[in-house]
Amino acid sequence: AGAEYILQEESTESISAIDPGEECALIMKDEAGANRKQASANKMWGDTFESLLDYVEERRQEETKNMISEKDKDAWVWDGYMPRLYAKTYDGKLLRNWIATQRMARRKGVLKVDREALLASIGMHWGHHRESLLRDTWEGMMELLKVYVSEQTQEGQTWDGNVPQTCKIKGSADEDGEEKNLGQWISNQRKLYKSEKLQKYREMELTSLGLNWEARSSPSRNTWEDMTEALKLYVSEQTQ
Repeated sequence: AGAEYILQEESTESISAIDPGEECALIMKDEAGANRKQASANKMWGDTFESLLDYVEERRQEETKNMISEKDKDAWVWDGYMPRLYAKTYDGKLLRNWIATQRMARRKGVLKVDREALLASIGMHWGHHRESLLRDTWEGMMELLKVYVSEQTQEGQTWDGNVPQTCKIKGSADEDGEEKNLGQWISNQRKLYKSEKLQKYREMELTSLGLNWEARSSPSRNTWEDMTEALKLYVSEQTQ
């Protein structure tokens, strides 16, 4: 038993007795591995941020292409959101998810200060999910309006820039498929426009489609009034 105890003691001493130089090498190896991992993470973040910059530039080009005033073009600022429609592509989905991750990191207080500053400098919006949904809703309604205009301009016809107040149209299959009140939405855009609360790029998008910013009177009302005037003129001629 005594011999066994001595062997165990010697074995323990041999394990615990690590050469200081070897220990230092192991520490340096671990630090090097951690540094490489951090460098890889930083590079991935930077590459994704570059992709975001490309997206913002695409949005700027698209939303200012119909602007005549250079002042309006220079005043354009990214609204900080990425429409759900853009995220249909693989790259778009990845970028949209990455943006959501940055927002979450900021809310948790773990987003690095320099990264937050970079994102804020290009207009990143830190709002909640509800605000993002509102943005998606506007983009979705624009797509429905484009479908409506396309239907109205078949066979060389020209769209008069109006949508009936009661016009409803179904959303795309990848959404909820419910009918959307396009006529009411157009009415709301006109109200925002008249009160100068409609964002400039939205005004330009609607204008480029040919939207008439003045609501058209009801056709039935116009017909009645026109016929009444014609009748008055006829009676006047007959009684002279």
